[in-house]
Amino acid sequence: MKRYGDTLVLALDADPAGDMAARRGIEIAEKAGLMVKITNPKSQISSYKYKDPGECATEDPGMWRKIVEEAVPIYDFYISSAVERHGLAAVGKTKIGRELIPILAQIGDEITKGIYIKRLAEVLGVEEDDVRGQLGKITNFKSQITNNDQNLSTNNQTVKTRREVVEGYVVGLALRNGAVDRLISKETTGLIEGDFWKKVTEMFGANYKHIKGVKELIRKLPAELRPKVEELFLEEDDFREKTFDNEWKKALEELEELKVREKIGVIRATGRQESKPKELLELTRRLNDLTKGR
Repeated sequence: MKRYGDTLVLALDADPAGDMAARRGIEIAEKAGLMVKITNPKSQISSYKYKDPGECATEDPGMWRKIVEEAVPIYDFYISSAVERHGLAAVGKTKIGRELIPILAQIGDEITKGIYIKRLAEVLGVEEDDVRGQLGKITNFKSQITNNDQNLSTNNQTVKTRREVVEGYVVGLALRNGAVDRLISKETTGLIEGDFWKKVTEMFGANYKHIKGVKELIRKLPAELRPKVEELFLEEDDFREKTFDNEWKKALEELEELKVREKIGVIRATGRQESKPKELLELTRRLNDLTKGR
């Protein structure tokens, strides 16, 4: 993409798991030397009565070009979005700091990082050194997590797939909302296939009857699993108008969608469409049900 331009403009739906994946993509794009900007779906697209970026671009290309031209640098958007959601009271500032400091810690360009450290300090009404101090703690913690990831992987470079992102989101969602029983149910464990999160859920299942508290369950995990799980547990949920039940249902449906797509892919890749027409038809119908209305 860099061969065609130096700026990448993102148009994202307000989806927490999608947001996690997007942040990973932003990190990769910036390391490649691209400037990343974002359109604001809430203030720009919805105000023109379009449900999402795709509909806007299709039905009103002129308006879409205007929206893209008004896109803002990604870190400006992160700050303004956090302020809008949390407010600038003491509690809100604490939430803003917790949300944004891990994001700023991922900025590779030191000049860009310095600009947004200063901007965040101004928003929070604190000294830049205070923000840098918190960044230092995050950096050390991330290094610990990276070391543990490398012990679990045969590759020194671990790139998260969509499945890993969604599985991690499901685990964190359950832990933060006291729903470990749902996490270790057959319905959920049957959808989790990644080695790391499968091992985590198996450990929770083995200990759940004896230990009910979430923090104690996490402490029982092996050292190589614990840091990543602790990080998820400390994140904050922001459902806005959604409820936990709705968010949980949506996340499980996405995991099922991934599983169905993988099965369809295996059947087609192995040339078994003719020998398994009924299974392929059922999978295709289920995929249509899961994606209907998106």
